[in-house]
Amino acid sequence: MSTMTAAQAAQLSAFTLGKDMSLSIQVINLLGASSSTPSKTNPYSVDDIGILESWDVKPIQKMITKIPVNYGGQPIHRQVVSGWQMSAVITRIGPQVDYLAQALQDAYYNQGGSVLATVTHNIINPTGAASGENSWQYQNCVMTVQDLGMYRGEEAVSQRIEFLSPVRVLASDTTQPSSMSAELAQIIAALSAVNF
Repeated sequence: MSTMTAAQAAQLSAFTLGKDMSLSIQVINLLGASSSTPSKTNPYSVDDIGILESWDVKPIQKMITKIPVNYGGQPIHRQVVSGWQMSAVITRIGPQVDYLAQALQDAYYNQGGSVLATVTHNIINPTGAASGENSWQYQNCVMTVQDLGMYRGEEAVSQRIEFLSPVRVLASDTTQPSSMSAELAQIIAALSAVNF
């Protein structure tokens, strides 16, 4: 049985917590929204909308599998990437999400187009192997308000906004690859050089 060194213990204890992030939403177009719908200058911090309870990001992907008659029937797999799905659960502090739902409805009925947004997700990497901050941008997001909340006695009202984005880009990166293992730094450098 191997024991953990002090350096390994320090590195492993610096894991990311949910609070190590910030989020902003920049509406790109609000086609057809009613001029009476209250709005704010872009970009919105989530603080402008409510208290962020959770932020969930998942890649949208599927695998295609072919079983050839040659190669001994060994399966061949191919990944198909279809963007990103995000969900923000927000504690209601005012009518902001209600206004957003109204603006999305008005845009749909007045022009029939989707309201697009850019979502920027900043992640603070704690002290450790890759300390610093990453800023990811999810571009051309389609927004939907999925839940305006359930009102119950003395409980907080939670609302949910969902986003679908075709692409995510690394907008900025202040991590410290020099403090990583040489092997991990090489992998990151190789992936950074690839044009997707």
